[in-house]
Amino acid sequence: MGLPHKNYSYIGNVMTRRYTNDSTNAAMSASNSREMNETFNIFLGISESEKALLVQHHLILTQGAERFIEAFYAYLLAFPITANVLHHYQAAGGELSKLATTQSAHFQKLLSGCTDEQSAQQLIHIGKIHYQHKIEPVWIMGAYQLYLDHLRQIIATYPEIAPDGQYALESVLIKLLFRDMGLMLEGYWDSAMSLAQIEKNTVV
Repeated sequence: MGLPHKNYSYIGNVMTRRYTNDSTNAAMSASNSREMNETFNIFLGISESEKALLVQHHLILTQGAERFIEAFYAYLLAFPITANVLHHYQAAGGELSKLATTQSAHFQKLLSGCTDEQSAQQLIHIGKIHYQHKIEPVWIMGAYQLYLDHLRQIIATYPEIAPDGQYALESVLIKLLFRDMGLMLEGYWDSAMSLAQIEKNTVV
């Protein structure tokens, strides 16, 4: 098994995050994102055979993607706290249609099974943007739950996929969703810790 990301350390058998006191070091370099991506892929056990299974069922999984994205934003607008964020975004000149297009591209990328370094960098960057726009982690987790529910419903509607095939397909989707969410939250917390360190240095 490969080595964990260098910003992690072990306490007994438990892997923990290690933060530096230097806000410059807290910024993720390209080499750090590469190591982090490798760590996620190794510990989640995402195999090439699982990616091949995803490619095999790609057309099935992407059916109704546009309707899902519409339902996704309808869900967010149904909650006052998340609707408020979207309304502020629109008031500042943002367009929900562009957000929906970006979200759709993200969904398609997820279902491609891509786990390379570039995808990791993009996810880390998205996490940083979410922090800047004050998107709460629990909202991010709720969004991924919507993804999983949607994909499970699709798999269940295709009886031609054997039960063991359904299990294998759900397994790789869960791994990819965990990777997606985990890398995004790494970017989120990196920004949060960097800001906290800057504020601490300013006070001192």
